[in-house]
Amino acid sequence: MNGRTGGPPGPRWLRYGAGLYFSRCSGKSNDYTQVRATQPGPRSSQSVPHHSMLLCKVALGRNKKTLNDDRELTKEKLLNEGYDSISGNAGVDLNFPEDVIFDSDAALPSYLITYCLYD
Repeated sequence: MNGRTGGPPGPRWLRYGAGLYFSRCSGKSNDYTQVRATQPGPRSSQSVPHHSMLLCKVALGRNKKTLNDDRELTKEKLLNEGYDSISGNAGVDLNFPEDVIFDSDAALPSYLITYCLYD
């Protein structure tokens, strides 16, 4: 894996370490999209942010479920505990569930979704 994965800038926001983050809730995923381009809106003077999102099939393998953060989590630490991935369940700190994998081969991008949010 190269580069930053998930969350706002800075490692302090990576709830479960530097992994690949996924959510079954498109609204949560939308919060992490970054505007890469604008296109004309319905009114010629309006510029509309363009978003992109990948819909992926993710193989979680042996999955650890938790309500607690572990910002120091690594692939090695998780494997030593007998797990391949971790899932943060909604509850104490999370409003929506998220799944984290540490092996990019476990994710298969299936669809590229592009969209605009109009006011």
